[in-house]
Amino acid sequence: MTEVIEHINQVDGILCAIRKLLSDDGVALITTPNKSSYSSTAYWRTENPPVHLYWFSETTVRRIAQRIGLEVRFFDFTEFN
Repeated sequence: MTEVIEHINQVDGILCAIRKLLSDDGVALITTPNKSSYSSTAYWRTENPPVHLYWFSETTVRRIAQRIGLEVRFFDFTEFN
């Protein structure tokens, strides 16, 4: 899922559905803008709700993953932008 998860209202539900589709060693690649890359006072000025519903930080992604039993690994795509 590339730049999709921030548009979904039921994040836990879609991630649980993805988890069910994965084999034990399966991987889901999910990309989203990273709030952790910005200052804590930054404001997402592009396409606020109802277009973008969430702006996830690394901490938030870890907490969601832990809640539904997924492991998280982060990759920095900066060099590709």
